[in-house]
Amino acid sequence: MTEPTRTGHAPDDEIYESLTPEDREAQYERLQGELKEHPGYIASRQWQELGRAQRVWSLNTGELLGLLQALEDEEELKIELIQNVRPPDGRVAIMAGLDQRLHNMLAAATSLVDHTRRHMTKYAETAFAEHFEKRNTAVADAPSSMFLRKFRNYLLHVGSAPFNTHAQFPTEHTEFDTIQLDIRLDAASLLTWSGWNATTRTYIGSFPDGVPLAQAVREYAAAMKQLYAWVNEQFEVLHGGDIDEINDLVRRINLTMTSGAWDGREPEKYWAQMEENVKRFDRGEPQIDVRTGQAIEGDELHAMPDDPPKYEAQD
Repeated sequence: MTEPTRTGHAPDDEIYESLTPEDREAQYERLQGELKEHPGYIASRQWQELGRAQRVWSLNTGELLGLLQALEDEEELKIELIQNVRPPDGRVAIMAGLDQRLHNMLAAATSLVDHTRRHMTKYAETAFAEHFEKRNTAVADAPSSMFLRKFRNYLLHVGSAPFNTHAQFPTEHTEFDTIQLDIRLDAASLLTWSGWNATTRTYIGSFPDGVPLAQAVREYAAAMKQLYAWVNEQFEVLHGGDIDEINDLVRRINLTMTSGAWDGREPEKYWAQMEENVKRFDRGEPQIDVRTGQAIEGDELHAMPDDPPKYEAQD
């Protein structure tokens, strides 16, 4: 009989081969319980939640910037915005798309800030929290960031975004030969609101032809991406030891599920061998042990789960 497989971090009595179905299920449930109660696993789930909020903000910001870029680049869209000889159906649709994407980006930004604030309470009075506060303050105090944060309140308390189409037409005296167009926010309309502070009023006033929306969003997005790239790097710094322990638990779970045949690494290699074993079985040939590469004596074939186990902790 083959010697039962053991792992370096597992208890001496933890085996993966020759388990009854009942024992395998009990061992699987025990290991899953250890995994879900592990502080590192709990932390990883919390960081994944923060990552989801980041992705929502990033997707919405990308959609807004994508539309603004298209309006700057695509001649048909430019003409649709400035033409006055056909019904304005196209212009109305474009502006509705801008309203939608602008609202989604600002709402997602607020949600991300709230998620982050809650996330950081778990690291109060740590070096991580101290460094984050400095970096976050630098982003929040940037003029474009402060403007967009206040602008969301403007939309809530005043009304819709005061979009203006700012266009320049090519002439014999210009260096460009196509229509130059960008979307701006009318400065005079913005300044009717009393909710701006001195910094945001100065920012708005620096654009007498209107605040260039794409410029403000691009500056803010670049600062946010840099901030959260740094934040995401800190998970491994803070929980590196936990990751190793979590991965060991996941490895042991996978070994339990596959009767010791697979620990969850190199899934392509594992499933390729499983597929080959099916073909070998149909041809009446011996199966190949995925651990050793040697033929399996008799008709032993390690159980295959319905779905491949996932090496979750490495996400």
